[in-house]
Amino acid sequence: MEIRCDTTIKVTLSPREQKLASEHGLMDISLIGNGDTASPETDKLWRLCNRSHLSLGGLMDGLTFSANSEQLGLLGWLQEEVRSQCALVQQGLSQGGCP
Repeated sequence: MEIRCDTTIKVTLSPREQKLASEHGLMDISLIGNGDTASPETDKLWRLCNRSHLSLGGLMDGLTFSANSEQLGLLGWLQEEVRSQCALVQQGLSQGGCP
């Protein structure tokens, strides 16, 4: 039996946080993955969703990811990594600066 899991990951910023993130150029920086195929993060992203990086701006609209039974661990890793990276960005923004 093939198991598939779909999840949508969407980052939500307050209007103030969104303004600060745009002003500091944070919307286009990579949250996860750096495009380097030797990077473990990039490798995991590539295997899961054929992407070499995920940016804050890209996640503002929400992205849907699909995983089969062999990729469920990667999907869990991705969700946790997005939470962790966004918490760092949000912490920097709430302090009025950038991370």
